[in-house]
Amino acid sequence: MRTHRDEFAQPAIGPLYIASYLAKYGNYRNIQVMECGKTDSNALKRVNPDIVGISSITQNFTIAKRLCAEIKQSLDVPIIIGGFHITALPQTMTPDMDIGVIGEGEQTMLDLVYAYEDNGLDKRYLNAINGITYRDENRLVATPKRELITPIDIIPYPARHLIDYDPSQGKSVITSRGCPYHCQFCSQASMWNSIRYHSPEYVIGEIRQIWQDYRPKSIGLDDDLFAVNKPRLRKMIELARQESWFGKIKFICSARANLADNETAKLLKELGVYSVFMGFETFTEKNLNYLKGNSVTVQQNKDAINTFSDAGLEIIGSFIIGSPDETKEEMLETLNTIKNSKLTYFEVNALLPLPVTKVWEEAKARGLVSDDMNWSELGFSLPENPNSRVIVSKIPREELLQVMQLFLKERSRRLRKRLLILGIKHPEKIIDYLKNQKEAKNRLSKINKNALVVK
Repeated sequence: MRTHRDEFAQPAIGPLYIASYLAKYGNYRNIQVMECGKTDSNALKRVNPDIVGISSITQNFTIAKRLCAEIKQSLDVPIIIGGFHITALPQTMTPDMDIGVIGEGEQTMLDLVYAYEDNGLDKRYLNAINGITYRDENRLVATPKRELITPIDIIPYPARHLIDYDPSQGKSVITSRGCPYHCQFCSQASMWNSIRYHSPEYVIGEIRQIWQDYRPKSIGLDDDLFAVNKPRLRKMIELARQESWFGKIKFICSARANLADNETAKLLKELGVYSVFMGFETFTEKNLNYLKGNSVTVQQNKDAINTFSDAGLEIIGSFIIGSPDETKEEMLETLNTIKNSKLTYFEVNALLPLPVTKVWEEAKARGLVSDDMNWSELGFSLPENPNSRVIVSKIPREELLQVMQLFLKERSRRLRKRLLILGIKHPEKIIDYLKNQKEAKNRLSKINKNALVVK
């Protein structure tokens, strides 16, 4: 979870894609998407679903397990679990979960709904559906891997109308799936393994629809890595100039230090991007190589900040402390570099071992994690979950927390500076900003835990 995108914090978008896919290609329209934070067995009883689907990431899997158990106690209904966690660790399915969707879920879910109509998800027929795992008595059965959907433009825009959005809330758009890089701490590769782009026409059309329906002031381009394909970006700008919303919507997007140059900065500004998120992780070469597999250098990190800042873009950085062999002195070196940089704002997390990553395998070998662990112990980040028991750093926990507090102190200082500048330039926006921050904090616990209900 990235706290720089709090103003875009929304219910998980994955179930909304599945809902729109079922409606377009299966003509299934009696679908509801419910936030798990607002969902219990009583709410589901009132809906009387035929199928319940739940999406979960690893950090929320304990909540997903509890919800599945509660549903099974009161409803005789198939429960399908999907998302990054089950894709990475299908063996962690509980007896309350009937079927796990491995990888991309749209076509798989459509096949499962067809199967339900024909035979009620009889296990004798599930082997014909690729990309799932299911329990057959005391063993888990995995079917062949499903091919990724290509081109992804055939996937309709997510069914945002199924969620009760705050009109003032920023919206998010995902313009691609996957990332061409494989950072050692990132679990995204288990889901996608490659990068696929929506066409510029698809992206501009989706933004047009959002503008017509919601009139947002800002949109988060929520790709794993947006600023990677310059020809595509140029075409988006060409098409955007013909739209009524051009110049009226501000965008935030992600970029990567080794891809940052003056031309990219210029193109982003032309599109309407005002803020760029970049995962710098650290300003020490040894630890950067560990985290990002020698794909970027500290100097490129520093140059990227200067390049984008000089172009008039806000730079929001993400940092990770607590790599296994990172010393306290190295963490403080990163902090000192931050203090002397042009970063607008930053966030910091302790390194978490997420499944199917190099960090996970190392932590597993040290006995820090396991397939049957209490997943809530991972937390989302150390400052938000100081009682997290899974710390991969080899320095004492108390010492790591002390360093984290120094980072958070500097982060607070930069936030105050950012608000001061905003207040001077746009006094009317301060109230909106503070309101968005409060509402986003309340929404954080609901992200990536949606239930898809099919009737």
